[in-house]
Amino acid sequence: MAAIDAGQDNPSDRDEWVASRLSKLPSDRPTLVLIGALHTLKKVDWLVKSGKPSVAEQLETRGFDVRSFPQCWIPDQCGEGENRYQRFVSAGAPEALAILNGSLMSLINAKPHRAAKGVIDG
Repeated sequence: MAAIDAGQDNPSDRDEWVASRLSKLPSDRPTLVLIGALHTLKKVDWLVKSGKPSVAEQLETRGFDVRSFPQCWIPDQCGEGENRYQRFVSAGAPEALAILNGSLMSLINAKPHRAAKGVIDG
């Protein structure tokens, strides 16, 4: 097990630094990486020139087989004092695109996606 983070004083782009460190881990077995949901996006069509690829996108570009499963808590299903329950939504399910665009893509200055496949796996 390893814990990595670029840290506040690192002059490098955080996603680039993390992707670089992850790409140096042994590749003969799967590696589970826990990162924030926006870092799991395998494709982003930025509306601004300053947009940079996420950790997942950089790893895929380097030839890694990335499986991306961001967690999204939907407010109307997670009320105060209520228990939260998880469920898997495949990228191919019709609701996956609505969740992706409504909860992740809406947070950043990027185009909404037309399909969730290729961006996330579930």
